[in-house]
Amino acid sequence: MATDRICIGLTYSLGTESKAKTVFRNSGEKYIGQKNAGQKHYRQKNKWQKNRWQKNRWQKNVGGKIGWQEYIGRENRRGNMTRLFQIVIVVLAVAWWPLCAGSSDGRPTGILTALPEEMQVLSQHLKDKRMRTFLGVTFQTGKLEGRKVVLATSGIGKINAAKTAALLLDRFNPGEVIFSGVAGGLNPDLAPGDIVIGTRTAQHDFGKLTERGFEPQTPTAETPLFIEAPGELLRAADRVAARVKLAPVLTTHGTRTPRVIRGVIITGDVFVASPTKVAELRETFKADAVEMEGAAVALVCWQQRVPCMVIRSISDKADVGAWEDFERFIKMAADNSARFTLELLRVLTEQPKVTP
Repeated sequence: MATDRICIGLTYSLGTESKAKTVFRNSGEKYIGQKNAGQKHYRQKNKWQKNRWQKNRWQKNVGGKIGWQEYIGRENRRGNMTRLFQIVIVVLAVAWWPLCAGSSDGRPTGILTALPEEMQVLSQHLKDKRMRTFLGVTFQTGKLEGRKVVLATSGIGKINAAKTAALLLDRFNPGEVIFSGVAGGLNPDLAPGDIVIGTRTAQHDFGKLTERGFEPQTPTAETPLFIEAPGELLRAADRVAARVKLAPVLTTHGTRTPRVIRGVIITGDVFVASPTKVAELRETFKADAVEMEGAAVALVCWQQRVPCMVIRSISDKADVGAWEDFERFIKMAADNSARFTLELLRVLTEQPKVTP
């Protein structure tokens, strides 16, 4: 050969095995190798075995059964295939993203109700349904209106609602939470089937009872009196109100189209069926609807900085005939609340960003 080749053999031990390591060095030009004896030599200037690790890997894995340069070619082709596979994965992820939409960061939307009647319509529309149970609470995961959701029925009352909300946040990490269901009307202008979008919620039975009567809680940093609904959810609900189709209500005067309003929703562990209590709650909290779970869920979400909105459809007027009206209108009111919630999911998919 025109150039000198110096081969220095270095041997070292690793555990019980011995490995050979060969370093090639040339004066001026560095010898890389040849495909077959007598064929054209491959040379590389001013580099010191840049691909030495590949040669060592070749020696270890194929033991010289194929040529050094052929092995490098195979490795390069394998790398190209890997990059092609990565590009395909990215393209598929982008294409399938709208079908896997949840909140703006891909998390599911949590939807809670208190009663099975309130969950029925939502559960019937759920696709890719799967069931999981934690501490006696059954959660359904799947998709509604193309959006990832987690559904659960909490049971009646603030404790059940707070427990279910805490499990929902801990186990499923939702991007936002919606509480859907029925309520008693405190606003005299509301009638069965109407929808109240909760701009804020409060617990009407949390406070102190003195000789002067009941006084609502004193707000603290951890437990405010009113929990405000996030602006993004309220704006989305306003869009829903302008286009949702609610079930008409049959009355003695014919059919009536339900209305949608923004309002204050209050929560307590009692079923209100008293005109006197209605007047008191209306005066103290300026409330439009009363129920038994919403504010508990809203408080848990507020403390964990998860956006939450309470949606209620009126089933009765919380007066002396409240129980009879509740039994009569619960299905219609629950269906309207579910319709509103389904339309809200469509709007949230169009307007995904929600912040607490």
